Amino acid sequence: SAGHGNDQQLFIIGGGQERRALFELTLPAAPAGAVLLKATFGLRLESNAAVGLAERRLQVRELSQAVNEGSASWNNWGNGSSRKWMLPGGDFGPVLASTRVPASTGDGPVTFDVTAPVAQAFAADPVVLSFIVMENGAPPAAPAELAFTSSEGDASGVPTLTLQYCEP
Repeated sequence: SAGHGNDQQLFIIGGGQERRALFELTLPAAPAGAVLLKATFGLRLESNAAVGLAERRLQVRELSQAVNEGSASWNNWGNGSSRKWMLPGGDFGPVLASTRVPASTGDGPVTFDVTAPVAQAFAADPVVLSFIVMENGAPPAAPAELAFTSSEGDASGVPTLTLQYCEP
């Protein structure tokens, strides 16, 4: 039931100690006639607690509800008893993008190609996108947390949505 909206780090791990990271990103208004060429969602891995630094697979999915950073938790997407996830841990759709953290990686950038889902939302008005990042498959033996920089953490590594587009 605890919210983690002000945490300095975002933790992701699969299995029995499951942790997932929720994101609300604003896709800016598209310039008139612009064509989206590429969209990437980037995170900065601060540390990998896995002893052997095995390869890890991550995925991004779209959440069914816009999240409220201050009150989202494992059980709720917002304040109040009417704002509960249908399934604890978040209600989400199919995989939008996946990536891997290569073996022997302790820190560094992690990016997802989200061109297809962002292209569908690319419009004349700003659009809010709600994502969940989770581990695909079982993690290595504990401790195995992947710690990523949050917007409240190191300013040089905040989560980003980078758009490349051409104007007519």
